[in-house]
Amino acid sequence: MKELAGNKYAFILICFFSILVGIVSSLVLPEKFFFDAQIISEDPNNEIGWLGGSYPFTISFYHLFGLNKVPYSVVALLQLPILCYLLNKIGVPKDFHRLTVRNIFLYISFVLLGVFIGQPSKEFLSFVIVACIVFIIQSKKIALDVKVVSILLVFLITGALFRPYYLLMPFLICGMWFIGIASNRQYTGLKMLISGVVILFCFSFFFYFLKGNFLSEVYREQLNDLRRGEDYAQSIITSPLRPLTYLNEMFSILYGIISVNIPVIHVKMLLKPQIGAFVIWQLLLDWFLIQACITPFKQLSKYKTEVFALLLCLSFFLIQGIFEPDLGSAVRHKIGFFPILYYFIIYGKEQRTK
Repeated sequence: MKELAGNKYAFILICFFSILVGIVSSLVLPEKFFFDAQIISEDPNNEIGWLGGSYPFTISFYHLFGLNKVPYSVVALLQLPILCYLLNKIGVPKDFHRLTVRNIFLYISFVLLGVFIGQPSKEFLSFVIVACIVFIIQSKKIALDVKVVSILLVFLITGALFRPYYLLMPFLICGMWFIGIASNRQYTGLKMLISGVVILFCFSFFFYFLKGNFLSEVYREQLNDLRRGEDYAQSIITSPLRPLTYLNEMFSILYGIISVNIPVIHVKMLLKPQIGAFVIWQLLLDWFLIQACITPFKQLSKYKTEVFALLLCLSFFLIQGIFEPDLGSAVRHKIGFFPILYYFIIYGKEQRTK
């Protein structure tokens, strides 16, 4: 019988621990961690339906399989092994059993899987969808143009049925790609970032033309007006300038992007354990993704697939700057997007065990 490699052994152990965390979390964590889970299980507003947004779709999914009637610990026991299996198929770093900063970050991320997806959760569906996208990216049998079209269609379909802001991602990705390389063959992360932010401004201005309000005002500021002062909204993101004018909306979008992706404004809350952990986790994620960007951007012609996937990540991070009401929600939604983040964190290691 073949001996289990050290990295695989470590992977199994951390998966087991993640599942254990998911099983016991409903017994020890405060009620605020299960706000979404209660809505999904109990459907207090009778939102069930396959159309209408993330809550109706997710409620329908859990009701279809009867998972709304079982304890959260049972949901964790069913869901988390599936997620661990998907991550294993993406790949396990050869040195996963060694205590490095990257691996410690990944261990913590697996624990967050248990906390956030060890219950009825929209992030479970997001995770499975994004994992399938990673498999498309990894496939050597699918041409790049087919990969691009397939992934963009996935976001359009899931955006229409499940998460509406996914609908913006294909346009943001394509816009960043064409604007970034149209004037110069040298493709840089800074050019990509600036292009994406400008496109977000245009989205919001167009929304204002149609609805009379800017995107961040409707989807972040007005929501936080209702949540302010609540115990579960300690890390809310509120722009110092109310986004009621074009300039204020530009500032609000930039403020939101920085808040959820480079959360230095939350440093003052580091003494609050969960917020401090979120801030450190996000800053480490930023560092690992920057490392993953270096080689593809220097050799665009060789790494077109990787650059496209990085644009996918960046578009999600930028959109979070408009739609995320607080840092906790931002981290929760990144956990739903974790398969592609995991792929890029271990990206650069030439050999992975499958």
